[in-house]
Amino acid sequence: MIPVSTLSVQIVPVLKDNYTYLAVDGASGDCLIIDPPEARPVLDRLDSEKLRPVAIWLTHHHSDHIAGVPDLLREFPDLPVVCSRRDVERIPQSTRSVGEGDTLEFAGETATVMELPGHADGHIAFHFPDSGHLFCGDVIFGASCGAVFTDTHSEMFHSVSRVATLSPSTRLWVGHEYTQNNLRFAEAVLGTEALKERKEKFLMPSVPLLLEEELRTNPFMRLETPEVLGYLGLQPGNPEATFKALRLAKDRF
Repeated sequence: MIPVSTLSVQIVPVLKDNYTYLAVDGASGDCLIIDPPEARPVLDRLDSEKLRPVAIWLTHHHSDHIAGVPDLLREFPDLPVVCSRRDVERIPQSTRSVGEGDTLEFAGETATVMELPGHADGHIAFHFPDSGHLFCGDVIFGASCGAVFTDTHSEMFHSVSRVATLSPSTRLWVGHEYTQNNLRFAEAVLGTEALKERKEKFLMPSVPLLLEEELRTNPFMRLETPEVLGYLGLQPGNPEATFKALRLAKDRF
């Protein structure tokens, strides 16, 4: 008999459009704090929900995902801080570094670390395959993908492609609330009809994203379709080049 998962996720809005997540073990009240750029909203939620933090997990080193760590550690000085091996020097508070294929235990489940560079060199995600959660930072956004700041489009292409191979029922917990704006670009690329249903049922917050819906309506996961190729004026057969052209088009949109 497969045990019923006790893992749930609470959304904590932070800064202008960021999300911190609390992964909660309903059986114990333990929780993980994932990507906190500020401490006060997290501390208030912990207090109101009577949750006990047991670790901080970080997807990447950008300040809008980690700046709250020092203040949280002043309140909970013994909290482990997990980050990518590539980010250890950038995140001095880290106590454990992880890489591709490493595993972490929480709420009776095993989370697998996925290395997903492109937006940031040390970007990782935490995948709970049993309950279908993926905490993926700034790799995927609603109907889009994360920004590429240097010439790492190839890495970002492979990272987004990896996410697309997960179970369609996977829930994506992403770092920012960008979906409404991204839907405009997706509609321009894929056409009004392709985005009609998603736009009609759009609600805030838009997380968790459902991978099944992203596979239908996210142009960065539909690179070989006539709509994407036609929008860019490209021929099929080189999805990596198409990805780069699409990301640059999104930057200009």
